[in-house]
Amino acid sequence: MARGGVKQLTASAPVEEPWALPDGWHWERLGNVAKRIADKHSPDPNSELVFIGMDAIAPHSMKARAGQPFRELRSAASAFQTGDVLYGRLRPYLNKVWYATHAGACSGELIVIRPSSVLDAHYLAFLLHSDAFVEFASHAVSGDRPRIDFGTMGDYPVPVPPINIQRLIVARIEELLVEVDDGEAALARARDDLATWRRALLKAAVTGELTVDWRSSNPPTETGDELLSRVLADRRIRWEAAPKNKGKVYAEPIGPEGENLPDLHPGWAWASLAQIASEQGRSFQSGPFGSALLHSEFQDTGHLVIGIDNVQQGYFSKGADHRISEKKFQELRRFQARPKDVLITVMATIGRTCVVPEDVEDAIVTKHLYRITTEKNVANPTFVSTCLQASPSTVNYLFGNTLGQTRPGLNKSILERTPVPIAPIAEQERALQIVAEQIKGASAILDDLKGCSATLRQSILATAFRGDLV
Repeated sequence: MARGGVKQLTASAPVEEPWALPDGWHWERLGNVAKRIADKHSPDPNSELVFIGMDAIAPHSMKARAGQPFRELRSAASAFQTGDVLYGRLRPYLNKVWYATHAGACSGELIVIRPSSVLDAHYLAFLLHSDAFVEFASHAVSGDRPRIDFGTMGDYPVPVPPINIQRLIVARIEELLVEVDDGEAALARARDDLATWRRALLKAAVTGELTVDWRSSNPPTETGDELLSRVLADRRIRWEAAPKNKGKVYAEPIGPEGENLPDLHPGWAWASLAQIASEQGRSFQSGPFGSALLHSEFQDTGHLVIGIDNVQQGYFSKGADHRISEKKFQELRRFQARPKDVLITVMATIGRTCVVPEDVEDAIVTKHLYRITTEKNVANPTFVSTCLQASPSTVNYLFGNTLGQTRPGLNKSILERTPVPIAPIAEQERALQIVAEQIKGASAILDDLKGCSATLRQSILATAFRGDLV
């Protein structure tokens, strides 16, 4: 059962009229046409009510997800009725507003507002959702976790048309917003289509289809096999010339494995990851890169640890910010990440790949990843990472040789044989340039459309509250 009372603000100061209103409209302060409901629901294991938390209301949406059963809670909660308006008081710039479609219980971070007889509840919800109110509320509070109270909200000037006009306005807003929603749904489908298009674009880049015209104007000066033979010969010469290798026997890197590898364009060749790894990166062949760290060794400060969560498909993410002490970093220095290394996830979520950013801080790579330093002027690391994502033969080989069922993984023997299509370095870089330009252009168009949608939504509300919508 609800308990408590009603807190109401009576604002007596005259309202400064922000703009001229149509005949029959007038200005009122919010506290004079709506009140805050302070009723509470006590904990009740038999309650059938639904609890709405702050997280249930998505920012800028006026929509709420299904809540949880109130009977699961052990503390009291604010009470609301059908037709009340719930407003998120924490960080008002998040614009969390919801017209209650049912009675229930809610978080204390949600202010329950009930309009008077002169104010339609839907009209009030749209008013609180408008940019004008968001700006008012955001400027009224400050701090790291700003919270607004109804006393402050109550001072906001509200344009009040006759109640029948309010309902006409609400109906027109809803009609127009349905069209905006349809546009946003089409935009969401376009984003899905963009992901499909992006995969096709990457495939075209690593199969040579994207650079057909460029290649006709820039024919290769040597075949792909000649290029690969020259690279391997140069590597052997460098290795044998190094004093540290005196008296040792050079081991040729193993070649690519894979059935029915398709023919490539002139100047292209199939190479293994072992063959395109640089001399400095030959540890790739002799054992897994990556340190064995325990979660108990992670701390809030210190040197970065790069693990599975940091490697997203095609990009490096700082989302998982695990760190270790200086002492531990020095112990594991041989596993340090290098700028432009290619990283591949080999445990749990396998096959994701990205390139280590050039501005990476000192960081250690975990045992869940393999790291490859590519041979300079032979294999652009971003091109190699793209091949691991989009070359059909490369992807089929990797996932066709995954080990284990409950904990699938890749080992160094599989990885070093992985076939990768290598083009002349100039063609690799041209393909990557085209990819970057096209993805940037397509993303910019969708971002502009999304911005237009949000602007249109707020423009409808602004027009409504000026009296120009009906």
